[in-house]
Amino acid sequence: LAGVNIKLLVLVMMGVAGICFAINKPKRYTNLTSSIFNLGLVLMGIQFIKGSTKVLIKFPWFQNIVEYTQQYPEVALIAGLLFILTTQSLFGSLVVVLSFLDTGVFEIHQATLFVYGAYLGEGILKIFYLTAFKGVFKQVLSIIPLTYFCVFAMGMLSYCLDIFEIPFVQHYARLFASSPKEELAHLNFGLHLITGSFLSLGVKGVESFIYK
Repeated sequence: LAGVNIKLLVLVMMGVAGICFAINKPKRYTNLTSSIFNLGLVLMGIQFIKGSTKVLIKFPWFQNIVEYTQQYPEVALIAGLLFILTTQSLFGSLVVVLSFLDTGVFEIHQATLFVYGAYLGEGILKIFYLTAFKGVFKQVLSIIPLTYFCVFAMGMLSYCLDIFEIPFVQHYARLFASSPKEELAHLNFGLHLITGSFLSLGVKGVESFIYK
């Protein structure tokens, strides 16, 4: 949804759900219409984020930053990390990077590094969030930051192997994609699939790590 223009659909969702919620009819679907309305607000916010990022390219200071990141793509990794630590929104990070791909601000290698930085930041944030929980629930939730750190590690491994033209996730994501956005989507799916498989195969080690 972050890569598709769904503005008209969102407006229809918000209109219908808002009217139903306001008149409280039908009553048995009140919770459903409220949820649909809230979802519409979230999706509308996504569209606003996409639109606002396109405006940035008109500013000279932003163009200077873009030129610098094109010379040193690794800066995008730090940018992704700082962005998510500031906004605390992984989905927002993905929306921004898709907008940058659309406008040509980022090339695919910059976008992937930005996303990897966001995954690293998300893992760090989840560690801080765990301090609010205790006991078994906290131990179970420990798998979340571990997953993000593993996705980050797999992503960086894929990026380094791609530099040396060794086929891995990024190579096959590019092979089956017709656009940079599709390549990024395939890459994210592949990394999560490999990470999930890796954690499943090492379930005993993961359990011992969580319950320490």
